[in-house]
Amino acid sequence: MRHRATAKRTADGTCRSGLRLAAAARLCALGLILTLAIFTNLAGPENAYALGPNAVRTGTGVLASAVARGDDTSNLIVNLPFAMNWNGTSFSQIYINMNGNCTFGQTFTGYDPDPTLISQNRNIMAPFWADFDSRNAASGQVLYSDTTNPPLVDGREAFIVTWNGVARYNQQATPLNYFQLVIIDRSDTGAGNFDFEFNYDQLTWDRATAASNGYARAGWAIGTSSSFELPGSNSNGALLDTGPSATSLVQSNLSSEGQLGRQTWQVRGGTPPNIPPQVTVVDRVLEGNALNGYTGYTGAGDATATDSDGTIASFTNDRPVVLPLGTTSVTWTARDNQSSAVSAVQSITVQDTIAPSDATVTSSTHGTGAWSTNGTVTMNAAGVADVCTGVSRLSYHWSQGSTATPDALADPSTGVTITTMTTTTVDSQTFDTTTWPTGWTRSDNTYVQVNNATVGRYHTARYAAEVWANNNTRRTVDFYRDYDLSGFTSANLTFWDNVSALSNNQDNAGVEFSTDAPTGGNTWYPLRTTTGPSTAQGWTERSYSLPPGGPVRVRFSGSVNKNNEFTDYDEIVVEGYATTQRREVSANNTSALADGTWYFNLWATDVAGNWSTPVAFGPVLIDRVAPVTADNAPAGWSKTPVSVKLTPADAGVIAYTRYSLNGGAWTDYSAPINVSAEGTSTLAYHSADAAGHVESTRTTEVHVDTQKPTVPQGTTASAVSTTAIEMNWSPSTDTVSGVSHYAVYRDGSLVGTASAATYIDSGLNPGSSYSYEVRAVDEAGNQSAFSASATESVPFSSLWVSLSSATVDMGTLDPGSVSALTSAAVVSVGGLGSSRYVLLCSADDFANTDIGSSMPTLPAGSLSFEGRGFASIPNQPFSTTPVTVNTADGSKYRWNHNYVFDYEFSAPWTFEPGTYTTTVMYSILPD
Repeated sequence: MRHRATAKRTADGTCRSGLRLAAAARLCALGLILTLAIFTNLAGPENAYALGPNAVRTGTGVLASAVARGDDTSNLIVNLPFAMNWNGTSFSQIYINMNGNCTFGQTFTGYDPDPTLISQNRNIMAPFWADFDSRNAASGQVLYSDTTNPPLVDGREAFIVTWNGVARYNQQATPLNYFQLVIIDRSDTGAGNFDFEFNYDQLTWDRATAASNGYARAGWAIGTSSSFELPGSNSNGALLDTGPSATSLVQSNLSSEGQLGRQTWQVRGGTPPNIPPQVTVVDRVLEGNALNGYTGYTGAGDATATDSDGTIASFTNDRPVVLPLGTTSVTWTARDNQSSAVSAVQSITVQDTIAPSDATVTSSTHGTGAWSTNGTVTMNAAGVADVCTGVSRLSYHWSQGSTATPDALADPSTGVTITTMTTTTVDSQTFDTTTWPTGWTRSDNTYVQVNNATVGRYHTARYAAEVWANNNTRRTVDFYRDYDLSGFTSANLTFWDNVSALSNNQDNAGVEFSTDAPTGGNTWYPLRTTTGPSTAQGWTERSYSLPPGGPVRVRFSGSVNKNNEFTDYDEIVVEGYATTQRREVSANNTSALADGTWYFNLWATDVAGNWSTPVAFGPVLIDRVAPVTADNAPAGWSKTPVSVKLTPADAGVIAYTRYSLNGGAWTDYSAPINVSAEGTSTLAYHSADAAGHVESTRTTEVHVDTQKPTVPQGTTASAVSTTAIEMNWSPSTDTVSGVSHYAVYRDGSLVGTASAATYIDSGLNPGSSYSYEVRAVDEAGNQSAFSASATESVPFSSLWVSLSSATVDMGTLDPGSVSALTSAAVVSVGGLGSSRYVLLCSADDFANTDIGSSMPTLPAGSLSFEGRGFASIPNQPFSTTPVTVNTADGSKYRWNHNYVFDYEFSAPWTFEPGTYTTTVMYSILPD
């Protein structure tokens, strides 16, 4: 992580946060005239950079003096506060060059960083060789430290040159770069020895103009004999803050303290500086293979360390044994044989994109592809597992007819958590060469060695680690190694040892561990202790538990004081055990299914949301009901042969359909059955399905009649009224299906049907003549030939009413009393045909015939009468010859009815006697 400065300048523009106010005050005290524009606030569209990780050294005396503003200058020679041996030559002066470098013994004005540093044939230290230009007062300047009272770095004198926000060529004001060169006196380790640092705070540009052939370079060179350039030199943007972390100078480091933005070298005895190791890491995306993480990742091929001028002494990392889900930053640290250490951060992302394993779906009740009469199906789905995030849920359902993907909703399921122990070998050391392994530290290189000479003092291989004494002098020596047991739930140490006879109680050999020794503590816990006197023990395998969860130091030691007293160790193995859990889910589903074809469908999802492949079980064939077969035989008689089709229906598969006609042999049905026999035939049939159900036998009757009825005989026609003619004939016969009815035709057209041998045709026109024929029809629809025709006419018709009328003579009445008179009238009704009628009679008030007498008034409606009658001569033919009707007694084929209507009048009288009369009126109306 890069640390950012919190301020860039004070209110009066005298200081930026990375360069202390004390330094600015010191400059003023020295009376130096500086252009304070070097401390301007960074602004402008090109300056999208924040200040760097505070790698630049600050403090008293760091910014004591300034190099005059200029372009491509190299005219400032500064006396160093100490001498430095650079490749066998002692230098006490330094050339401060404007273009991001310092040289020794000669100047350097090169502004185009091309070609390489070594090709310039100079003793040069170039923190950032590029085309700088400080002539613009708005730009910063090159500053250097006090040489008479030099600043201290870790208590040692140092000389520091700082490019304090310097712009690029052609007097530009922005963008700006901040970096420095620090030379540290290390004469404490030998005359002329020194360290030097490149420190970077902010780098925003690496090429001044398009005229420059190359991009900035960073490194050092000793003439043409030796040189080193930092990765990313002369590569567009690679060294800048925005470059990749592996090459960006504010994001990388070559320093033992791991300070980002700092590159360090040691120069001892004038030899070229030790070039620190180069660490290259590749970010990795891994698919989780353990519960909520990844185990077993070694980084092989993803992290490499090289050393151009030596060997890699160790290459370690802080990677946990189980990498968790998400992104983990792993720091790889390489240390060379001169103790220079370099670190690089690798980003490892563990993800879960693999779906759970597919389920194994079985049924304890049903198979597939075979019809079953059991409608209750039990399904079992097991084995659904996910090695990383675990199974979240199942979704399953039944689908009919075809497979279908279930929805994404969880269904009832039973989960099983399975615990798995993962074994990881943290280290295995067999001491199988004459070279002491670099991973082990020994307290005495002389008396802790790899033994390969004495017979029996090595294990299965020819070598073993040995702790021993010499010249009867007590030796207490040990060797140890640190193990990182983070992420383990348990750990185990196994080794073989071979102990010689220990002579007294002061001689011992032991194995112990410490959990704080790797971090500076010294609390030890014994695992095995052997104290003399004892007899020699041959090679024996030992095994002990170690505390998991963090760093552990294991130490093998011995304290012996005589020749031939020793302890050998070999095949030292430390293994870590990580207990992981994964969840397997099983589903149990019992369903009562309708008859038909079914599929059980299931899928699963893990916690990360990955869905497995849908799994289908089926077809499950359910058939609990026998087939039902239908026929298309007509219900009645057919006048032609009948083709009977049988249609079976079943939820499953029809195995066969069979039939028997009129008790004949059972035959497999394959096509419609032809029934042609006259009369009634009986057809029996049934079907069976693949599940073994056999339908109960069904029967149907087929009626066939192809013969016509006999022709009706003796056809007659008689008029029965003025609008109707009655037909009569002798009945027909039919020997198969029987006569159903007769069809009656008038003048060649069908006018009706009759079930018996008679028919009355009504609604005729009076006085018209009609011709009739009849044919018989049987139950099958066969029709006979037409009968002989019969012709008849219907007469005209009339009705008459004749009635006697009389004047009612009230006679003598007594005034003031009620008088009554009974009288009668005869009504004669005659004519042709039949008639219903209504006869009405009524009378007005009486009139007094005596002149001068008053007119009495009767109560309204006191004199009235109503009667109904019917006149008819049924079943007697009429004469079609018109005749005069004799109203007195009728005539032949005529009729006459006389009706006598009696009536009684009652009236109260209040006037004098007189002669009173009234007229009775009659009317006849149709009823």
